[in-house]
Amino acid sequence: MTGRLAEPIVRRAARKCPSKYEIEVSVMPLSVASLATSQSIISHLRSVRLEDYDLIMVSGAIQESMRPVKDALGINVVKGPKHASDLPAILSLYDPRKLSPDIPADILLAKEMIRYAEEAIREIELAVDSKPHIKVNGLPVPIDPPPIRIVSEIPDVHLLSEEDLMMAA
Repeated sequence: MTGRLAEPIVRRAARKCPSKYEIEVSVMPLSVASLATSQSIISHLRSVRLEDYDLIMVSGAIQESMRPVKDALGINVVKGPKHASDLPAILSLYDPRKLSPDIPADILLAKEMIRYAEEAIREIELAVDSKPHIKVNGLPVPIDPPPIRIVSEIPDVHLLSEEDLMMAA
């Protein structure tokens, strides 16, 4: 669901979504979807044959929880991304049934990516302990990488003088 102003953007984004999804764009009678309330969404959806749908996705920019909509209408209502152009990426990476009625999809996915990265770092840290290493400020640094611990990244280092390099480091 979207508002009138974002309709063309949402339709373009929907066309780019994975083909395993059958997406229908519904336009609410307001200009900006982020201004919708759970009550206005309920009112709009009462005119729709909900039995034809498995899920309703609203703009992630809507502030209210969508739980009241689900409770009132008996259909799963989730928040999509804040920006419609992110819709194809979200649906490529995430099962929409696992999206939240409270948290925008892009934020939910970002939290998942952070958890994934933290777990990968933990696994690498454990692997380093089983290899010959030294400790620098309590952190294991492998003598014979990989993995490599990046202490500092200095872009365009080849353009710096030795003095500027020491300042940047």
